[in-house]
Amino acid sequence: MKNTFLLLAILSFSCACNTSQSKLKKTDTQYSVSAIQQAGKTPADLRTHEQTEMLEKLTKLVSDNLMVENNHLVLKLTEKDFVKNNISKEVYSLIQKEVVINNKYIDSLHIDANQMLKDSRWIKQH
Repeated sequence: MKNTFLLLAILSFSCACNTSQSKLKKTDTQYSVSAIQQAGKTPADLRTHEQTEMLEKLTKLVSDNLMVENNHLVLKLTEKDFVKNNISKEVYSLIQKEVVINNKYIDSLHIDANQMLKDSRWIKQH
């Protein structure tokens, strides 16, 4: 269970209940929270090419830059890095909040964050 908890929690807003059926949209050429939520709710085989590309880009960006320091998860990207990758500041803020929540979870259950990250099927090991 904890194997998949990590990135699922970090990207939980992708699957958040959202009753609007908005189209995938970019705001100032950046992917918005609502676009990511919509793509996350859409079954993989029904996603548009753009939705799939967006989710893959976000997953890669997070997984390639999520590290462990002092048994806490740290996202080694700045808000500017997200903007450079056409992902909105709001998405960055939500991911940072999820990192904080995950760190509280790690602390409360005395989990080895390195092992959790290693066991996660979403995170590639370098």
